[in-house]
Amino acid sequence: MHRNATRPSFVAMALALVAMVAVLLPVATPAGAQPEDTTHWEFDVPSLDGTILDIDVIRADGTPEDEPQPVILVVSPYTLPENGGPSTRFDDFFEATGALEQGYTYAIATMRGFGQSEGCSDWGGPGEQMDVVAAVEWAASQEWSNGNVALLGKSYDGWTGLMGMANQPDGLAAVISQEPVFDGYRYLYDDGIRFANSLVTPTSFMTLSPPTCAVEYYTAQQDDRADSAFWQQRELINASRGSDVPLFLMQGFLERNTKPDGAFAYWEGIGGPKRAWFGQFDHVRGTDAENSESGHAVGRADWAEQMMIFLDAYLKDDAAAEQAWLDLPQVEVQDNLGRYRGEDSWPPADAVVRTSTINGGVYTDNGLNFGSPTGALVSLGTAPVTGDGIWSFSQPLPGDRHLAGEPVLDLDLAVTAPRTNVVGNVYDIAPDGTATLVSRGADMIRLPGLMRHRLQMYGQDWVFAEGHRIGVLISGSNAEWWVHQPTQSPVAVIEAFAELPLLDSPRTEFDAGGFQTNRLRQHNSSTFTVPAPVITLNETPFNVG
Repeated sequence: MHRNATRPSFVAMALALVAMVAVLLPVATPAGAQPEDTTHWEFDVPSLDGTILDIDVIRADGTPEDEPQPVILVVSPYTLPENGGPSTRFDDFFEATGALEQGYTYAIATMRGFGQSEGCSDWGGPGEQMDVVAAVEWAASQEWSNGNVALLGKSYDGWTGLMGMANQPDGLAAVISQEPVFDGYRYLYDDGIRFANSLVTPTSFMTLSPPTCAVEYYTAQQDDRADSAFWQQRELINASRGSDVPLFLMQGFLERNTKPDGAFAYWEGIGGPKRAWFGQFDHVRGTDAENSESGHAVGRADWAEQMMIFLDAYLKDDAAAEQAWLDLPQVEVQDNLGRYRGEDSWPPADAVVRTSTINGGVYTDNGLNFGSPTGALVSLGTAPVTGDGIWSFSQPLPGDRHLAGEPVLDLDLAVTAPRTNVVGNVYDIAPDGTATLVSRGADMIRLPGLMRHRLQMYGQDWVFAEGHRIGVLISGSNAEWWVHQPTQSPVAVIEAFAELPLLDSPRTEFDAGGFQTNRLRQHNSSTFTVPAPVITLNETPFNVG
């Protein structure tokens, strides 16, 4: 049904909700006015279960109403009306690309439970996945559509793009997903260990839901086991495996919001044409500006240009654009020096896992250790404890060594209490003992006993300079990152191995225009000093090739 832009009184409540949620999944409302010289319609569209969704459609002025155009679609909880008109959430995209003037139609589907859409948010569950399918298939079937739809988004609406990848609705021709959620569980937990938002985010998203629905979903979200039926419905890594929908993905190694846990397993499982930017940035879009050398929060300036090549290739069936897209490297990856380079895959094919025997010992699961002095949480006004646990340090490196992939710690453990925390960190140790965090990971050991445990850490692309050391710390917490519940029990590490994916061949060719981001500078300034005697006493030979 086509209708006029009338708004009910609860919109003010919805806007207040979005303000709360912004703390958790930030909504970057771009500056500037609604795109000029455009025509706007609104529609009531039923989802697959009959829930009515509010969909806005925007086209360049003068476009015949029945002219078929490819459709760029955002499906989001954040696209509430603004000042009587549609959301400006992605105005920056259209300002940067000129997509409306280049013959694209823009559609905005507000998800169930938000704005004028009916129903109850189920936070990435079957209902919201139905909404994505229904919105895509509706947009593809309209007379003003050429039948090809791209899903565009960042953060939550990056997640809805991946819902499209998993469900593959008719008409879905491409997905652009920036800093998405890959798995609803992993956004709130890390193998049973909570993030701070595991309580606040569910509360925020359920504020507008009917009370019975809100209680049901909130209760289910407090289950800290990833294998529950609730969480399995929201796990998109396996659900998307083999999807052949063309994907353009962006993921920051230094993400503090939609963290890179699961990002690279997701990437490897996608079967269709795909391309990614992985780099030293946080929860940003490729078009976000910052006061830095490149002027962009991702450290380079051509994201918008590449998006349009991608869209022209797969929504307009432009053979020249498709060839230009396929000629680009599959991955653009930024290392810790700010340099971008192209790779045919990531981790690269020559990333050889080098296994080193590292130190065992005993640590106390006391919740005191911080992985770095600053992070996602504030240390309550006290100086954070750093370096508490079992250290291992490599010899000074005989030359540069380049880590590209996800480190793993292979541990033989004797655990004395249920729900024990085990945390691993990899550090870059400068000659003066300054420690910079490279990668981290955490798991909960649910039952006591003797066990072999593999702890996978976050992926990184990091060059350790000649003369530096690689440091590995096994501990009970990174209190700036996770909300640990310490058991105060001793944990014996009987035997331990560090598996580090190191490039076999040095990289010497880099793209022009790659620069350090402000986020990378901030990360590199969050260091602490390991005392020289600690390094000397805990040095052990590392296999670094």
